[in-house]
This record gives sequence, structure tokens and C-alpha cells, in this order.
Amino acid sequence: MEESGRTHLLINLLTGSRLVVAVGVAVLTPWSRAEQGWALIASTLLVLLIEGSDLADGYLARRLDAVTQFGKLFDPYTDSISRLTVYWSLAVAGRCLVFVPLLIAARDISVSYIRILLTRQGREVAARWWGKLKAIVLGVAAVALMSGPLWWGQARGALVWTLSFLVVFVVVGSAAAYAALALRRPGGPE
Repeated sequence: MEESGRTHLLINLLTGSRLVVAVGVAVLTPWSRAEQGWALIASTLLVLLIEGSDLADGYLARRLDAVTQFGKLFDPYTDSISRLTVYWSLAVAGRCLVFVPLLIAARDISVSYIRILLTRQGREVAARWWGKLKAIVLGVAAVALMSGPLWWGQARGALVWTLSFLVVFVVVGSAAAYAALALRRPGGPE
């Protein structure tokens, strides 16, 4: 295998690792729910691994000039599945509001269809700043909510509500931004 093929393979394996690590988060949920310290720390570390791999794969692909069409599709897919798994796990554990994973799923499905529509129109489908903001907020909130029982004390309820609604705000805002983009006529201002 030539060097560029190995580079693409390694970057795609890093991207795909999020799917495997997210399963680990879901498996740890029963112990994490009982607020076992080891499970809270382990699941938090796994969420950090998911978010770190999301930063690393994109950086490496651009830095090593290894951006591919497959990677452009595989990255948002693994982002969606891994974050949905994490937020489902948080909802099961009572650390985020139960409708948050549903909104994340609805947003990701909607944005995927909007990207298909834009591609068919020959328009640019790269991530927008709302999408980047959504990724940052969901990552930081996931770490805070996963590790929460280790540090939040009496503020648990307020923090769960606040962080859940912060996630809802950026998820809905991101979906609205993509919807507005799709509603613009082709050839108009982006």
C-alpha cells in the first residue's frame, strides 16, 4: 500500500474509532448511572476520546492533504452516531433531558437531507459556523454532563436543565441555519 493510501486508511480508522468508543460509553451507562466513580471517570474519558478524535482527524486530513470524498461523508456520519449515542446514554442516566437525543437525531437527519439537496443543485455543502459551534457546544456539554456527578453537588438539576437547553439552542439554531441555506435560491448570496 502506498503512503497516501496508508494515510487515508489511518485517518479513516481514527474517524471510525468514534463509533467503537461510543459503544463503550453506552455500555458504561448502567454503572455510570449508579454514580460509580470509576464508571463516571471512564465514560468521561471515552467522551473526551470521541471529541479528541473529531478534532484530530479533520486536522490531520487537511494537514497531510488527505481530504477525500469518503472522509467528507464518513466524518459527519460518525459524528452524528457517536454524539447521538453519548446523549442517549446521558438521557438514560438522567444527566440530560430526555428529548435532547431526539432533537439531535432530527437535526442530523434534516441536515443530511439538506446537504443532499444542495449537492444536487451543485451548491457547496461544507460545514457552516453554526455546525462548528454545535460540535463544540455538544462536546463540552457532553463532558460536563458525563462527569457531572463527580462535581456538581446540589446544583445538579439546574446544571442538567441549563446544559440541556444550551444544547437544544445550538442544535435548533444549526438546523435553522442549514434550512435557511437550502431555501435560498441557487446562485444567490450564501
